[in-house]
Amino acid sequence: MPFNRDGWFYWQGSVSILSGLGYATFTGRPIIAWPPLYSVYLAFCQLVLGVSARSIAISTAFATAVSVATWSILLAWFARERGRAPRDVLCALAFVTAVLALNARNVRSEILFHGVLPLLLLFTLRARVSTTRGRFLLASGLAGAALLLSLLIRNASLAFWPAVLAVLLQHRRLPWLTRGAACGLVTALALPIWLAVRAWLGQLGRHPVHLGGRYEFAQYLLQLVSGIDRNTGLQFVGLPLLILLAVSLLLAGPERANADASARLGRAALLFTAVASCAVLAIFNLTWIDDKPENRFTLFVTLIIGGLGLLNLPALLRRRWLALALVVLFAEPTLRLAKNTIRGRGPSDADFRAESLEGFAPSQTTIDPGHVGRAPEPRGDFVLVSPPYPAPRAGSRAE
Repeated sequence: MPFNRDGWFYWQGSVSILSGLGYATFTGRPIIAWPPLYSVYLAFCQLVLGVSARSIAISTAFATAVSVATWSILLAWFARERGRAPRDVLCALAFVTAVLALNARNVRSEILFHGVLPLLLLFTLRARVSTTRGRFLLASGLAGAALLLSLLIRNASLAFWPAVLAVLLQHRRLPWLTRGAACGLVTALALPIWLAVRAWLGQLGRHPVHLGGRYEFAQYLLQLVSGIDRNTGLQFVGLPLLILLAVSLLLAGPERANADASARLGRAALLFTAVASCAVLAIFNLTWIDDKPENRFTLFVTLIIGGLGLLNLPALLRRRWLALALVVLFAEPTLRLAKNTIRGRGPSDADFRAESLEGFAPSQTTIDPGHVGRAPEPRGDFVLVSPPYPAPRAGSRAE
């Protein structure tokens, strides 16, 4: 299982919870850089499966499977509201499943967050198409609860707070007072509890707000755009493809009766994604974050636009100019893949050097319970214990 610094602290926090130390390192120091819910999830899985890298891998696979299930719920509802056939969901779900699986390689809280994101979007969109005040407020409250879960998983989920509010305020068929009450309900359910948990864990001063981040604004903007492009797996053509799929969300459904609702849903999904993207960019420019706004920070754009947009793929292909554009987009990566398959990518060395494998933990690797509460090693807080070397099988010669 590949580990980085974030993943180790999540794992350490989960073992500390199981050992009765609370959400802290083995030395008793509070973990103040990461929210606790992912470590709580890992602790529960290891309570059942035992403390090992294998249990972490199984928990990752299970969280990914749950994410596929929640995304299928969103896609099925969205397809039904837009008048699409059930078979159209399969193409979109296959794309979402592939993207989720390809991005479930590290021990990161995003693995758990991706299962909550479709619920957040589902409740937000249900509020957008609600026709009564009661249903509008109920869906808004559920969106606030999903937002709270997201914030307790990862702090960067704060970017979805203004996105939810923007969609709720867009519901012009309800009076301003009702829309304002819904926005207040979402805010009251999510932000105070999240801030209270951060205060309880001593995390409030961890990310101070100040103008300027690690990079300049133009660099952050370029990183955001390039990250969205690469997350599709189609370098240089991923972004144009998502733009085409975004256009498909603006196309009305095939049935005239639900054309207005279909168009409202598409615009709401695009508004949600656009506001959240701008909020991600703002967060990186208002606080210091070591990472770049790409990959895990922009994957939600690929999932939302790609998944929901592909539901309209049959309608896209019936328009000749869009079908031609799709052919042009896929021609370059297809030809490149064919060339690399036939001729190879040129000479290269296998990256199996010791320094490149330090971030991987064998499946049987565990944490020695004796290390819990012990002073850290001189190299830091990493206290993994390798599994014993496999004993030779009967009748074989020991090397």
